[in-house]
Amino acid sequence: PPCDEDRILCRRWMLSPESSRRFAWALLSVVCVTYEVVMTPLQVFFDLRPGTIQLTVSLITLLYWTADILVTLNTGVYVDGFLTYSRIEIARQYFQSWLIFDLFLVVLEWVQTTTS
Repeated sequence: PPCDEDRILCRRWMLSPESSRRFAWALLSVVCVTYEVVMTPLQVFFDLRPGTIQLTVSLITLLYWTADILVTLNTGVYVDGFLTYSRIEIARQYFQSWLIFDLFLVVLEWVQTTTS
């Protein structure tokens, strides 16, 4: 049977976009973006060879961005001013905004990571 949005089991793993957990997750994205913004130019322009720590941090950030797609797909969205936890509506809004971009970058990064 389809998931009724009011059922507790259906919303068990859903996040409110205003929750403290979602805010903490968003703060982690700032850390990851900062790392990427600093390290990418260093690697490109100075041909830095990654060490164990850098490889580990890079893998952690890749895992974060991969998980972020799932977190976003499990975060409620506003439709016409009302918060909804409809997975179809969440997926529709994500698809119309960042999903393709996120998937492209994450898949590209996984390909690069697994082939190097």
